[in-house]
Formats: sequence, structure tokens, C-alpha cells
Amino acid sequence: MDDSDDEEARGRFCEYHAASKDPVDDLVMLPGPLTEHVVLQTLQSHFFNGKFQTRVGSVLVSLNPFGSPPPNRALQTGMKDMFTSLVRNVRNILLDTSVSQVVILNGVSGSGKTHNSHVLLRTLFGDAGGGCQTDSFKYLSAALTVIQAFGSAATANNPDSSRLGYFFENVISEGAIYRTKIHCYLSDPYRVCRSRGRDRNFNIFYQMLFSLTPEERAKYHMTGYHTKNLAYLSACEAGTIDENIRTRFATWKACLGVLGVPLSDILRILSAILLLGNVTFVHGDGLDLVVQGEKELALVGSLLGISVTSLYKGFTQRTKRMGGHVFKACCDQDSANYTKDNLVTALYCRTLLALVKRANSTRSLKMASTASTSSGESFISETNVKNLLSAKSSTQGSRTSINHVLAPKSSEFIGVLDMFGFENIGDNGLGQLCINLCAEALQHLYNTHVFKATEEACIEEGVQCDMDVYYSENAPLVELISSQRTGILSILEDEGRMQAPATDAFIHKIRVTHKKTDFFEESSVGTNFTIKHFAGKVEYNAKDFLASNRECLHDDLLSIFTKGSCNFGFVSHLFSAEIKHLQENNSLCRGETFPVMPRVISSDYVYFSDNHPKTFSGDFHARLDGLLKILVQARPHFVRCIRSNVECKKNVFDTSCVCRQLRSLQVLETLHITATGFPHRLRYRTFNNRYKLIIPKVNNNNILKHDEMKPFAISKVILDVFLQMKEHALPFASAHWALGKKHIFLSEIGHQQLEAVRDEIRRIAATKIQTKWRTYVHMSRWPILKTQLLKRLPSRRLIIINYYYNSV
Repeated sequence: MDDSDDEEARGRFCEYHAASKDPVDDLVMLPGPLTEHVVLQTLQSHFFNGKFQTRVGSVLVSLNPFGSPPPNRALQTGMKDMFTSLVRNVRNILLDTSVSQVVILNGVSGSGKTHNSHVLLRTLFGDAGGGCQTDSFKYLSAALTVIQAFGSAATANNPDSSRLGYFFENVISEGAIYRTKIHCYLSDPYRVCRSRGRDRNFNIFYQMLFSLTPEERAKYHMTGYHTKNLAYLSACEAGTIDENIRTRFATWKACLGVLGVPLSDILRILSAILLLGNVTFVHGDGLDLVVQGEKELALVGSLLGISVTSLYKGFTQRTKRMGGHVFKACCDQDSANYTKDNLVTALYCRTLLALVKRANSTRSLKMASTASTSSGESFISETNVKNLLSAKSSTQGSRTSINHVLAPKSSEFIGVLDMFGFENIGDNGLGQLCINLCAEALQHLYNTHVFKATEEACIEEGVQCDMDVYYSENAPLVELISSQRTGILSILEDEGRMQAPATDAFIHKIRVTHKKTDFFEESSVGTNFTIKHFAGKVEYNAKDFLASNRECLHDDLLSIFTKGSCNFGFVSHLFSAEIKHLQENNSLCRGETFPVMPRVISSDYVYFSDNHPKTFSGDFHARLDGLLKILVQARPHFVRCIRSNVECKKNVFDTSCVCRQLRSLQVLETLHITATGFPHRLRYRTFNNRYKLIIPKVNNNNILKHDEMKPFAISKVILDVFLQMKEHALPFASAHWALGKKHIFLSEIGHQQLEAVRDEIRRIAATKIQTKWRTYVHMSRWPILKTQLLKRLPSRRLIIINYYYNSV
């Protein structure tokens, strides 16, 4: 870089520094003391100016204004400048380092995580996927539209709450998206048969009921049925029905066609589920149970392709083993109704998983997923919490896919993670405990990367900094819930294995085990206990913990779905692994049980023989375990999502609501450590390779010729040159970096300014290259062009010459 280029870069840098003082973009640039009031006031000012995203260094804070309703088709939201900048930065880091990247969205329910994840995906496709008109983008949009209808529902806190967690794995090849794989995590699969009050059932049921034509109602036996006379829907408050519900359902059907899934298969399952809600078994005069809702049971048999007699026996009879003998026994009414609800849950969840599998397998190239988990100890157990703290994990040994397929270790990806938000409803059960465990684990990952890793690195390398940040450490809380020996979920598993599991015994055990734990509190209600989460206290009702955790399907019920008994191929496919296992035993029922939620590997349902079926908490814990192992091996980027008010009102900024979330998400602590600490650190060789172009061309050549010159010395030369460039733009320059033993530590301001200088030098160099190339191209074409022009103009020239001589 010559002197003129140096002056130009210095001028550009000063312009950048002046612009960066605008507090609109980054809270780090705010003048004066960085207090909660200043942060809140700034966010409020941005909110009413229509700017809902604000940076805190590398962390992005996004406010949900509850503007327009979600579009009928997924991924149709517009792009936003802050997200565009984030996506480009993530992609550039991946290309520079060959390390996978993941964007993690955190926030309470209703904070806009799903919306923001869709904006990120759309932006990523625009930047690295060929745009939004490509077939791959349209296919992904159709897949998400289908899945979202199955996985979203209205709750007391959120009219459009996503009950699924999503991890979008965008495999990158040569800088472009090669394929996108969807990983789904169910939070409350039992909502389909246990929704109550303001917590409505899944959206797809309402869309179907309000949109079926009279002919379709007759075909799927829905004539005369509506939300008030269907038990699974009438238990919920009606609420406000979306005025575009028919349009949404039409869009859903079109998207289902894009996936190549027959509409009739899905509607038969959904109709059978709703009708089963009106079937109840009660005790009669004899030993056999009496069916209340015989008409509905007959209709369900017709929809599922099973005889009514077989369906009745599957619900009311059970094979048992005792003393080496196998015999049939009649169920009581509670067991029969319990089995019916389990079948409903299994039908719904397995249909959803089949749709996800279809979305990931259709048009797929033979590339495996990176989403894998060790078969060994739980990652968020007591033993492995330390590994999470250091953001390292062992991936050796047998590996089982968290979301159904295996992947080559060399795959690089850009992930977008939209998991469950923290929940505290009136009656918190096992589902809320698992959801909040997920929120705690992600919060712990945030603490590790933003606070703990920075603090420990400075101490280890003897770097002095002015940061004095107190953050909430929640590792003991994660242990409280998930420790393999003493965690609440482990105690629940142990109690469930007892011959006569009891809620009182479970409550007694966790109270004795955790009575001295700071994050645990006993409750005045006998079956309740309270946990002090990072977002506030939550009281859980453990009355149904054991029942919710041990949901299973008996072989007597599953045997009716074999090909000989069932003529509906799709429903038989949902239980294909279990049916295969039964057929290997000559289709004889032996009193075996199978999990409601199948454990899957290599995209096929697999049954693992065991004395006890896989439980809901165990399945959820294993999937969360595998997800965390993915996240700690990628470089994370965080988006902190905040809902603007409790009532979900459009463009209303509730100061107290926003303030509570700022505290729980530790935004102020993040601002302090970003503004006063050294959030960026690079090894000396990495720093030199990235910023050596700052050194003027002559000096650069002289320095690089000295092979014996240590990386530390080269880094000092780079910083000296950088000091000279910015001596007028930024005083007290030495406060923006520190030299450690192995790394150079940079403040947020110092890092931004180094990047600005680097970008400007690269821009100038690129402009020169473009100028030289265009000049070369045009000059090389000039002789040919000149010859062509001479051939076109000889006669005219001759006329001019003749006229000239004649006039003389």
C-alpha cells in the first residue's frame, strides 16, 4: 500500500469512527455510565423509531413489536439490516476459519425467536443459497409451513406459540448452501389429548375443522362435528379464530403436495385423533368395559382401516406375564382410557416425525447430518458440566444420531437454533420442567462463552483489565435438574422403575436430596416444589410427573396395526419397527411395552429391547444432550430476543416487561464486559495473518522476509502502524488491546476499528484490481474494435477527403 493509499485508508477510518459513535447501532458506543436506565431508554427510543434490533458488541438484541401476523407460508418475512450484517459476518468467519457456525436465539415465549429464525434463514439463502427463487428455498419454505401447523398452538402467554424446537443445519460447500436439514424437538407432545383452558390444541386441528368442504367432511367422517362437541377441543377456551384460517389451510395443503405427501393420509389420522377424544371407557354390569361413543369408535376403525372389534380389544385387553406364564387380562376403565390417550399421542407425534423425515429425505443428496450424540454419559450431567464450562466435549465412542441420521465429521455448517423459551404458566408440569431445563442449558452456554471464557482467559495469561462484572452462574441449577446421580429427572426415572411408583415417594426423595440446594425450595402444597430459574421462580406440580413420564404402548394394541389386521398402509408405517419386532416373534403378544415416542436412528424407527420403555424425560434429555454437543463444537453467535409487552399488543413498549427480560438475559452484564473487557482474543499467528495487510507495502515485505522474527514482534509492528493511522481518531489507544502469553486480547471498539481498517484496505485493493482488469480487457479489445470501425467507415472517409480537396 503506497502513501496515497495510506492517506485514503486513514481518511476512511476517521469517517468510520465518527459514524460508529451513533448509539443507534451499538450500545457499546453509548457515552457516559452504562446503566440499566440508559440501556432501557435507548432501546425504547429505537423501538418507537422502528428499529427493533440493536447490537451489544457481537451480541444482537431484538425486540418483538407484535406487528403483522405471521405469513401464511413460512420464510416469507422481509430481511433486516442487522440480520443481514450478522449473516454475512457468520459466513465470512466460516470461510476464513473452516469452523462451523451457529446462531442461537434465546428469549421467553412470545419474544419472536421463530420469526427471527425465519428472517435469518431467508437472509442466509439470499447471501449463500442463490436467493429466494431457488427450488431449494421454496421446498424448505413448504416443509416449514407443513411442520409449523403441527407444532404451533395458542397458549395463555402467546397466541402463536411454537411447541417445537428447531435446529436448521445448513451444510456449506464452497461457500454456498449445499442442503438444509431440519431437526425438530417436541416439548409437550401430550397437548393433543390434555390441552385445557387458554392453552389450546395444535393449530392444524382448527384449520382443518374450519376449512373442510362438505364433501371432505363426509369423506373423513367429520360431518356434524365442531370445536364444541369434540372433547379434545371443547376443553379449551375458544379464543379468537384467525380470520385467514381457510387461506392458511389451503396454503398448508399446497405445501403438503410439494413434499409429495398424500393429503388423505394426514387427514385420516387427524380425524381419527379428534374422534377418539369422544370415546370413553366405563365399567359396566359385567367384566367387559362399556364404550361411551360407540359411533365414534366405529368411525375411527373405518379411518384407520381396523375392525371395531380389534380396536376395542386393543384398548381393553392386556397380555401379562407371571411366573413364566402368559395370559390375557381385562383392563379397568382408567387403563383403557390411558391406553387410548397414549395411542392418540403416538399417532400425532409419529405423523409429525414422518413429515420431518420426508422433508429431510426428499431431494436429499447422500450427505449425513452432523447432529450426533454420544452413547455414553449425559453431557449435562454432573460429570460433564465441567466440559460444558470449558466449551469442550468428547465425541469419541459410539455415536447415535440426535435427529435420525449420521454425518461426516468434516461437514461445515451454519446452524440456526430456535429452541423453547422460558415458561411459567399456572400449572407447570413435567413439560415445563424440560422446557426450562433447555432454557437453562442454553443460558449456561451463553454464560460460558460471553463471561466465563473471557474471564478465565485473562487470568490464565496474566492480562489486566478493568472489567468487574457479576453474572448469574447457573451451572448448579443445571445439575439440580439433570445430574445423573442426584438430578430431579434421574430421581424421577428411578422412581418410575419401582414396582409401585408413587408421587409422594418421589417428592420425598427430591426434598431430602436437595433440601440444602440454593436453587430448590419446598412448597406448602404437598406435591409441589419450586426452582429458582435464571428468569425467576417457578412452582411445579409433580402430581402427574410419573404418569406423564412412563407413557407407553402395549403389544396388544400395536398388533392390530399389522398388515393382516390393518388395511391403511400409512398408519402401519408409523409403527413399522414395533410391528417388525412383533412379527419376528410370530406376532404373539408377550406383554411387551414400547415407547410412545420412537427412538430413531438412520432415519428408521428402531426398537431397543429393554425391560423398561424409553421415557419422555429420558428422550428429551438425550436429545438436548446431543444438541449441546453440536453447539460446543461450533462457534456461537447469540441473538437475545425480547417481547415488548405481556398482552401481545402491537407497538406497545412495556418498560417493566422489557426490564425483567433484560435482567434475566443479562444484557447489562454483557454490555459491561463488552465495553470494559476484552471479548475478542486471537492467537498471534492468526492475528498477523488477518491484519498484516495494515503494514505499508515496503515495510510489509521487509518484515515478512525475516523468518526468525517472532509472531509476537510482528503483532507489535502491526499495532504500531495501526496506532499511527488512528492517533487522531481515538485517544488512549493502548486501552483497547492487551498482549497475553499466547493471545492478543482486543476490546470491542478495538476489534471493530481493526476490522474497519482491514475492510477499507481490501476495498481499495479490490477497486485497483477491478480497474486494472477492466483496463486490460478494454485495451486488449481495442485493436479488433478499431479494425471493425475502419471497415465500416471507408466510403464516408473517402467522401470527406474528396470534398476537402475539391473545395481547395
